[in-house]
Amino acid sequence: MIRRVVAALAVLVLVAACESGPAIVSTGPDDTPAAAVAKGNSAMEVRNWGAAEAAFSRAVGLDDRYLDGYRGLARVALASGQATKGFAPAEKGRDLAGRDGKSRRLFQAVLIDLNAAEGRDGWYTRGGEIYWQELQNDPTAWTDGPIHLALGKSAAKAEDYPEATRLLRIAIRLNGPEKTEANRELARLDDAVRASLGDPALAAIARKPGLTRAELVKVLFDDFGILDYLGAKAPAEARPGETATDGTSDYARNPAAERIRALHRLRLRGVETLAGHFRPDAAATREEFAMLAEDLVVRKTGDSGLSRRYIGSESPFTDLTSTRASFNAMMSAISRGILLADIQGRAQPTEPLTGTAAILALRALRGLDPKALAN
Repeated sequence: MIRRVVAALAVLVLVAACESGPAIVSTGPDDTPAAAVAKGNSAMEVRNWGAAEAAFSRAVGLDDRYLDGYRGLARVALASGQATKGFAPAEKGRDLAGRDGKSRRLFQAVLIDLNAAEGRDGWYTRGGEIYWQELQNDPTAWTDGPIHLALGKSAAKAEDYPEATRLLRIAIRLNGPEKTEANRELARLDDAVRASLGDPALAAIARKPGLTRAELVKVLFDDFGILDYLGAKAPAEARPGETATDGTSDYARNPAAERIRALHRLRLRGVETLAGHFRPDAAATREEFAMLAEDLVVRKTGDSGLSRRYIGSESPFTDLTSTRASFNAMMSAISRGILLADIQGRAQPTEPLTGTAAILALRALRGLDPKALAN
């Protein structure tokens, strides 16, 4: 605590010196706050923290209301492992930004990062409070990527994986400058999730580049808890299609046979059985998973209109036509961050579903309330 106070006072000396006007006189047309910030950014790229701090300090010395200078001071404190020093300039910049929501949220995002980096008791809770207060005060905050990215990283550090996945996918979906970092964070989160799964069998599934349909059944029951999610019991009565006309099936000897029958009786697309054929060893595809997820959302919300929301609209993906049976489900899954388009912007409907994607998506889905799902 004393260390944080001392560090904060050191920065506040600079901030206070700027309260009554510029603390430094420009030496010429090239000595501007913007030029100083550019120098600071260049110094940060080569990890010259001292030069970066000096440059950002000069920016706010030349103009005591120059937001990029304050943000630079907070960023260099964060990057150099001196998070405590970053709070004063971040809070000063936030207050100067005032009602300029986009600028204010850049500082709020840095404050969330600083709390996570400093790691004092309650850091994750404080970060969440900053995030939710900002969203409550300004509805347009939902469209800004930095704040979603910041809390997503904090959630990952706190091992709140479903929340981290949801937030990072929002940041990616907003398609702003944060998309690249959010994608990197999500990739790192994938590794963390693989390592953290308690069930060794699920951990093995998470490492797979492609799930079989039988493995997807295991995830649905053992990790997601599909019956609890739907508040339902598996119907006891057989449903047409469970077996071929002669009473045989291709899954009868599979360890997941009872669960396969239960899913078929729940009438969920993507995991149905046709004339005794479930294809337990076949790869589960992204579009099958999207249709399953769409049915789960419709059951959870009671809004059947969700299954028709994108019908009649044009496809933004070169590999997904608007006439494909899975089009609405794929659009719904990608728009909610349940599935991600690839780096080339393709939907990849027929590609295998990875183990990590299935586990993360279902955990994120489980963590959303019906109102959020219906949006």
